Amino acid sequence: MKKYFLLILGLVLILSTAMPLGAASPLEKDMAAFDKAYITAMISTSQGKRATSKKAMERTMVEWASFKKTHADDLIKSNADKADLIIINQMLSDANG
Repeated sequence: MKKYFLLILGLVLILSTAMPLGAASPLEKDMAAFDKAYITAMISTSQGKRATSKKAMERTMVEWASFKKTHADDLIKSNADKADLIIINQMLSDANG
């Protein structure tokens, strides 16, 4: 599970660096909410806190569903972008399992 979170972190960091600098947009705010959720899950998982990790993963999945519903169409500009979102979705599903 830790491996998936590290891969997701890398993908999110790459996507976030592609964003223009300036005032936080709704996309950036939603990315920050998602980051906060999955980083909490990653930390609690790496510390072996099973109950906390489970709750954090539930929150992460809710944040991901909200983020995907709100921003997926904006982020998909090519087949590679679509593939990235599919990979992130699969990693999160695997980690949640």
